[in-house]
Amino acid sequence: MINKVPTHWLEETVEEISKRNLTEFTFSTGKTPSGHVHIGILREIIICDALRRIFEKKGAKVSFYLFMDDFDAAKRFPDYIDTKYQENYLGKPFALIPCPFEDCGCESYARHFGNELISTFENFGIKNKIIWTYDLYQKREMQEKIRIALENTDKIKEILKKYIVPTLDNDRKQLFIDMQKTWIPAMVICDECNKIQYKATDGTIQPNRVIKYLKEEREVLYECPGCGYKGKNSIYSGKLKLNWRVDWPAKWALFNATCEPAGKDHSVKG
Repeated sequence: MINKVPTHWLEETVEEISKRNLTEFTFSTGKTPSGHVHIGILREIIICDALRRIFEKKGAKVSFYLFMDDFDAAKRFPDYIDTKYQENYLGKPFALIPCPFEDCGCESYARHFGNELISTFENFGIKNKIIWTYDLYQKREMQEKIRIALENTDKIKEILKKYIVPTLDNDRKQLFIDMQKTWIPAMVICDECNKIQYKATDGTIQPNRVIKYLKEEREVLYECPGCGYKGKNSIYSGKLKLNWRVDWPAKWALFNATCEPAGKDHSVKG
């Protein structure tokens, strides 16, 4: 009797991907550079790099992108960041927050901590291309994804409703339905306070969400929940960001992603 060697789950993933009969492959993952990076993120990165190596050996053209999500807002800061500094920059995109360490010379908070992670890749033999999300949103091709999302808000709502509502109890279901009435899948940096979200005293997070899309003008209206400023911005201003549940597939579409590993908490319906 011949003992069959158990198939490693990565080999099963390779088999599933191979069934698509592609000649080019794109693997991607992402990380918000909110502080010193936990080693756990290497799991997703190493999976992508392992897939890159396997398909390159098969002779395929392979791209591996790591999205540094520096357009994400600072919801909180690690304990090692000065308290006064935290108060000044809470709610602003990490890309627009200065480095918290004096005489460091880093371009931003995001670059400081993001580059810490990037500096380890050579030791692991990891080969990828870094995409800084804030810079990506300054490009027309990503701004067009914003336009597509805004012009298809009702369709997006129906998709979310289909998959999320069945997972909610009655109270949360009603809250979700009420929220969906005015929900638009984009947020914007306030022209007055430069914040993209506001953290209330009770700890709840309130994004500076678009409240109306002016299709003909390709502009959006907003009212900042932090400072109360009411403003208008072009969707091509570089100040708009898609909600993460829409941002994620928008990147997949833009970069023609084949596979992206992620934690289960990012993939659940609710």
